[in-house]
Amino acid sequence: MTMRGVSLLVLCCLGAACQTESGGSANGTSREALLESLAATVFTPTYAEFETASAALAVASAEVCAAPGMTSLTAAREAWRTTRAPLKRAEAWSFGPIASLGVDSAVDFWPVRTDAVEAAITSGEEPTQAWVTAQGTAAKGLPVIEYLLFAPLGEDSAIVASLDPQTPQGEHRCAVVAALGERVAARAAELHLAWRPDGGDYSGRLSADGDDTPDNPSLRMAVSDVVNGMIFVLQDITDGKLGRPLGLKSGGTPQPDDVESRFSDRGRADIVANIEGVRDVYLGVGGLGLTDVVAPLNGELDTSIRTQLDAAIAAVEALSDPLRLSVLDDPASVHTVRDVVRDLRRLFEVDVAGLLGINVALSDNDGD
Repeated sequence: MTMRGVSLLVLCCLGAACQTESGGSANGTSREALLESLAATVFTPTYAEFETASAALAVASAEVCAAPGMTSLTAAREAWRTTRAPLKRAEAWSFGPIASLGVDSAVDFWPVRTDAVEAAITSGEEPTQAWVTAQGTAAKGLPVIEYLLFAPLGEDSAIVASLDPQTPQGEHRCAVVAALGERVAARAAELHLAWRPDGGDYSGRLSADGDDTPDNPSLRMAVSDVVNGMIFVLQDITDGKLGRPLGLKSGGTPQPDDVESRFSDRGRADIVANIEGVRDVYLGVGGLGLTDVVAPLNGELDTSIRTQLDAAIAAVEALSDPLRLSVLDDPASVHTVRDVVRDLRRLFEVDVAGLLGINVALSDNDGD
């Protein structure tokens, strides 16, 4: 067989899920090995980090009531920011238990609906865990905690006063913060347990061939989920996290209220974490990454992806902070960043998906 024939065989085998009896792919990196490594070194550890950070947030949220003042407020804010980082990285693989258990919508629905939050708070009901669970997605989770800790009430002193347990309103609002923090921690622990080998062991089922179901994916479906997860978060950045605030869905009028994490001004950092999550999946973290499949098949594409990953992170980090003001004061720079991220997205959406024979679940609907 000619070298050209060998190359075509490698490409066709991987695209058609051609594997050896042991599950190895033609290029030497099996789907099982890739998925097992990603689960062990990227997916599960990130959810462990999210659980640990959420537990600290629950403690800090309770302290807002127990020890009211600027010190406890500052600590709760920092704990909130720390909790966001792993969750935003994990958006690069938003499949499996985070979706089937409803954790994503329960802990991170945005943009926050402030009217729904205030209606829930002013109902006067005791904010028990049952009460939090019964609330709609717009009235619970990290965005609501953010609103209560960073809400636009003027100076920090006004926020401290709004959470003062010595007043009836403050006592209720700080109790809501504590209850929400406790609920986020519980859902984070549930999510991590679902992935752990000593729990639901989704990490093990991810790399074991089986039926094509969300909770027991076949190897082909699991690899497709990984690639589609990366594409999804990049599309969410171009269309949602940058496109909507830029006004691309509203006739060109900027919508700063649609910026994610706008109360804490963490919108830019959220996007950086999203792309870092994509980078973790592609390069791996102390183990195999998607690069180990792509590079042997197309070294030029692998180099392009690595270069564009660095370019996208650098471009977002170079944006003026906060993002809610950049979309108003310097929309051209935000458009430029969006173009850079879109170029990265299309490398996965077109080139990687085509190389690996993966059906892309999303359409290019950003109007470009």
